[in-house]
Amino acid sequence: MSKTTIPTGGIADGAVTEVKTSGVATPITLLKTTTITSAVSSVVFGNGVDGLVFDGTYNTYEIVISDVNIATGGQDLILQLSDDAGSSFKTADYRSISTRSGYNGSSASVDTLSATDAHKILENLDSTATETGFARIFIDKPSVSNYQMIQSHGSNRDSTATAYVFDINTSTFYNAAIVCTGFRIMSTSGNILQAVIRVFGIK
Repeated sequence: MSKTTIPTGGIADGAVTEVKTSGVATPITLLKTTTITSAVSSVVFGNGVDGLVFDGTYNTYEIVISDVNIATGGQDLILQLSDDAGSSFKTADYRSISTRSGYNGSSASVDTLSATDAHKILENLDSTATETGFARIFIDKPSVSNYQMIQSHGSNRDSTATAYVFDINTSTFYNAAIVCTGFRIMSTSGNILQAVIRVFGIK
């Protein structure tokens, strides 16, 4: 049986193995995972809370929410910012716009939604445990004092008998310059019953 030799350009075999296994650095780091299995009114993430780094260490933060279910059908999942590591939250002065498309098996629709009290992640969620939502959210340069920008994309089944699938894209800025040191995720009414939330830092 013939053997194929791959030229290494004078690099020792051990060095080649090291590059293959550990030489490629990733700019994305998983910072925290929170798993919700019982009812909570909100999920709070703040710099220095439970070991989370939410400062100038990373340029951008990504939040991935999966398997989210809420107690009260027809409510939205939202995000609000904090400038004091989660002790309090901004509940007004957002400029938020969402494009939501839906399809129920026979008809489709596209709507534009606006908000001033929060960043809308998911809209009109169903409360059935097997009909959950999923979303990805980005907060860019939170440690810089600016009009904090947030962007997200999510999908969920809506809370109607006609069973629409919703696809929602939202862009938001907070209408004042702040340094963002935390955020919370919550339902517009009622509790979050289940979810897995992962926070990543991107350099």
